[in-house]
Amino acid sequence: MTKQSTSLVSARIDESLKRQFVQSAELNRESPSEALRHAIQNYVREARKAALENSGASIRANASDETDVLNWIAAHSVPDDQN
Repeated sequence: MTKQSTSLVSARIDESLKRQFVQSAELNRESPSEALRHAIQNYVREARKAALENSGASIRANASDETDVLNWIAAHSVPDDQN
């Protein structure tokens, strides 16, 4: 298995929220980095799912709209490599 390249993500959050997050990660026996990666993976998965559902609804409402069909195909073709 080849190692994937990584990238650093930085965000500003309230200090109290950060403490709660770190404590919660520790309770789940995860590092904060692992917990954040899981949260981001779940967010991406849910966003893709919502985009598919929205595209599908739009296609059903406008069956003759070629742009919606192409958008649906493009959204549906995105590989979910986070499983």
